[in-house]
Amino acid sequence: TYFAVLWLRWIDDAAWPATRSAFFGTLPAPLRAVVPALVRRKIRRDVVGQGLGRHARDEIHARACADLDALGAALGKSAFFGGDEPATLDATAYALLANLLWVPGESAVKVHLTRRQAGLVAYCARMLQALASESVAPWRGAPCATAWTTVALPMRRNHASLMP
Repeated sequence: TYFAVLWLRWIDDAAWPATRSAFFGTLPAPLRAVVPALVRRKIRRDVVGQGLGRHARDEIHARACADLDALGAALGKSAFFGGDEPATLDATAYALLANLLWVPGESAVKVHLTRRQAGLVAYCARMLQALASESVAPWRGAPCATAWTTVALPMRRNHASLMP
């Protein structure tokens, strides 16, 4: 699914304009004209080298949706993949799912996630809430917390309508 997310964000022509703007929109004009194409070409090479990029768009979507179904089945009725509290696996699953769920743009994979995997959407809301919790994130005062407080918490405010 990681490579499907890469493909959806960086290779799929439908998402590329938003990705290019988000990652490179503030670069000076000369760099903004060259760097995005170089990075996109490298990511395309990586996704093709991994194998997923050799498939057609519909096949990539189908494989990603099947992965989401498997992830939803693995979560089942549990609050987190680690049980009642987030565990290491939750950090990985959440990172992937949040990139599908809350990044602007639509895809068949995002539609599948939001319409057919309500449990995973609710899980993302729980993880976002857990990240803001002092009991789950005791490191919030540490220097590494800056990324979480500048990225995850504003994301929570900006996407409050998506949470149950």
